[in-house]
Amino acid sequence: MRVAFLSSGSPETRAAWSGTPYYCLRALRQHFAAVEPIGSPPMRALLQGLRRVSSPARIDPLREPALARLYGLALRRRLERFRPDVVFGLASTTQLYGLVADFPVVHCSDATFRGMRDYYPDWFSGLAPRALRNGERLEGAVIRGAALSLYASDWAADSARRDYGAVRAHAIPFGANLDAPPPAADPPRDGVCRLLFVGVDWVRKGGDLAHGLLCELQARGVRAELHVVGCPVPAALAGTPGLVAHGFLSKGDPETAARLRALFGQASFLVVPSRQEAYGLVFCEAGAYGLPSLATATGGIPTIVRPGVNGFLFGLDDDAAAYADTLLAQWSDPAVYARLRQSTRARARAALTWESWGAASAALIHAAARRTEAAPVAARASGAPGLAGGRA
Repeated sequence: MRVAFLSSGSPETRAAWSGTPYYCLRALRQHFAAVEPIGSPPMRALLQGLRRVSSPARIDPLREPALARLYGLALRRRLERFRPDVVFGLASTTQLYGLVADFPVVHCSDATFRGMRDYYPDWFSGLAPRALRNGERLEGAVIRGAALSLYASDWAADSARRDYGAVRAHAIPFGANLDAPPPAADPPRDGVCRLLFVGVDWVRKGGDLAHGLLCELQARGVRAELHVVGCPVPAALAGTPGLVAHGFLSKGDPETAARLRALFGQASFLVVPSRQEAYGLVFCEAGAYGLPSLATATGGIPTIVRPGVNGFLFGLDDDAAAYADTLLAQWSDPAVYARLRQSTRARARAALTWESWGAASAALIHAAARRTEAAPVAARASGAPGLAGGRA
């Protein structure tokens, strides 16, 4: 099978979406004869520019049907030259909207528009009625027209079924964005409980609660540190004992990437108590290091974090004391903590890698192709979207 690969960011670099398009493309190439990235950088740049201009009006050009159809036209020439058996779109609703009626499409995402409406801040909250109507229109057309929909979490797949009537929506967890699994190792045995917070948005990722946990542990006599990566720490908190701000550490820079790997390897717990989270790739990456996660039961996180297996989940209203109680029940008993790290690493290797995602996704794509081939000739001739032989 020949697969055309669309993504909202470039799959040629690890910089886009923390490397998700890059690792997704690499995983698909392990299972299909040809997987070709198809994109239109000029259209992407145009829409990003229009988005900045239209921001005050809360009208999102990415969800304008006319512009989405134009994006599809910009992609058609390359698609017709490549002649794919399937067009795979990763978080590419805008691109797929103008293609889904004529090409066999696999839609892959970490969320639905309905799931994100008024849940995430910025481009999903406070939208103008026009943007809401258009967002629903594009999302519904792509989901209902796709031969297959793949989602990173049960939360997203459930929304596709409930809100858009998706018939074939499957939840397959994305993997850790790592080139290779890190070697099994335990953190330093010096009695310091090192908390790691990784996120570019201090507020949405629950930075204040992570800071509160640091203070709560110290108040209980625990030697604790909080290492913050990805965002600045509020000035009012900068002098907190044990708080270490590392700033943004790019995976694309060998030096800062090595520093980030060291922080994952030395930490005792990942603490990212997000207020909103479509998925949470950082929890997958933590698991690869055997690093248990303390997180909130919101969005797609429960698909990744299994209580008592690779971490623990909390309610959005739980306070730092609740986090500290759970953490200390593990940390205070070395044998219990060692078992938690072992099961964390085992879950990561079994279910939270791009290799496991690729194998499961490829099986579903091939199964969809077999269904298409087995369908009655009249049904295939009707022009309904399918796979394998359904080229435009």
